[in-house]
Amino acid sequence: HYVDDQGKTHLIDDGLAFPNGIVLLPGGKKLLVAESQKIVKKEKQEALKKEIKEAVNQIILDIMVPPLEDQESNATNEDIDLNKDTRAVFLSRIAKGDFDERIIEVKIKETHNSLGVISGNVMDEGMMISFQNILNRLVPGKTKATRMTVKEAKKILAEQEAEKRIDPQSLREETRKRAETGIIFIDEIDKITAGYSGQKQGPDVSREGVQRNLLPIVEGTTVNTRMGPIKTDHILFIAAGAFHNSKPSDLMPEFQGRFPARVELGSLTEEDYYQILQKPKNALLKQERAILASEDIKLEFTSGAIRAMSKAAYKLNTEKENIGARRLRTVSWQVLKEIYYDAPDKIVPGSSLSIDQKLVDRRLAPLFKDEMSSDYIL
Repeated sequence: HYVDDQGKTHLIDDGLAFPNGIVLLPGGKKLLVAESQKIVKKEKQEALKKEIKEAVNQIILDIMVPPLEDQESNATNEDIDLNKDTRAVFLSRIAKGDFDERIIEVKIKETHNSLGVISGNVMDEGMMISFQNILNRLVPGKTKATRMTVKEAKKILAEQEAEKRIDPQSLREETRKRAETGIIFIDEIDKITAGYSGQKQGPDVSREGVQRNLLPIVEGTTVNTRMGPIKTDHILFIAAGAFHNSKPSDLMPEFQGRFPARVELGSLTEEDYYQILQKPKNALLKQERAILASEDIKLEFTSGAIRAMSKAAYKLNTEKENIGARRLRTVSWQVLKEIYYDAPDKIVPGSSLSIDQKLVDRRLAPLFKDEMSSDYIL
């Protein structure tokens, strides 16, 4: 969200421009209210999981083996009893997943989208969602018959059954409560300082103006969202920036005052790079092994090789521009690029490759050879 020069707060969906020219793009990042809604909805669905699962299995059973007494009034008691026994067997097998790959025809409900044409100037999004829910309840949407597997039908029907059982008003209220005590992380805060001297992309803009737009939200204001008005008074805002082209004191005094706790982080050490290469869940070396495993090639790194890569990353960041752990990607590619090019054709599937310190030193040597000219080579 952002606040314009008249003090009005606006919702940002796919990206919106400030009056001073700055454009904010969510870029697929998680939005606080949307994430709060997901968490609350998931919790409510989990509480109703057993009930929803039973209802879904019953719907699929009615499609595969319709109840006889509902279709034929002249059915004998023997036929009805046989039908009930058959349904009991099928219900058990549906629950176990025996029919997950079978194709069935499911009736999917379509919701009304007629309110989407109403301008945001006429009603805010919270009102629009409320009217949409009321319309869907008063005038049931059309159903569309769709062929799909039982496994796919279970997911779609579970969503529909959850919508029936979860009260929209309760969902909105709980979502607002969660969002109002959430955390918002603002990255690259150094880029809006008055003293920022980084490369400019396009025309110059008022960086102080961006701070003034953000200030009311950080201070505490009420923002209209899809879930209704959200107060930002008790949201924890955390900002971070490199500040290698500027300094924190270049921020507006009012803006600085809203971030009272300040922590300075030191540069990464050689030992830090060594840990980063291995320890995280998606560590770079784990990714490299997984990529080559897709070609049925086993890749291993000796401890000496990892130390050499860490030392190279540290040295490059010290002697050239310090880009932090991003440097490890450059080092890793330099070490493995020939293997990547050879993997599909020249390396036999089932092979095992071991990267040692000598190989790393040989592959990384060109990065340190001609330091005078290397700065001018892309």
